[in-house]
Amino acid sequence: MDEKKEINNQDLENVSGGSMWIREEKAKACGIELLMEDGTPGEWGYLYNTGDYYLNGRKLTQNQTARLLDFYEANGYPAKTVEECQEYWYKVHTGEY
Repeated sequence: MDEKKEINNQDLENVSGGSMWIREEKAKACGIELLMEDGTPGEWGYLYNTGDYYLNGRKLTQNQTARLLDFYEANGYPAKTVEECQEYWYKVHTGEY
């Protein structure tokens, strides 16, 4: 009998959102911090990072974190806020400069 296996979002994030995609050096250059729920530093790992990503004390989603990294790659400097990054992303992807 085949048993259907399911993976939840947290499991998927631990695999796909790990340090293979979000590297410590680049994240820190963007001003991104890795913190545990109690505010202590998370650990940067090879396959996944423990903790959540923060910018200026604001908890980030995986999507926001990825866009901040993309912003840094494209501009050579970190975005000051998530909103600055989102505005840039919108302009690039809609062509509205």
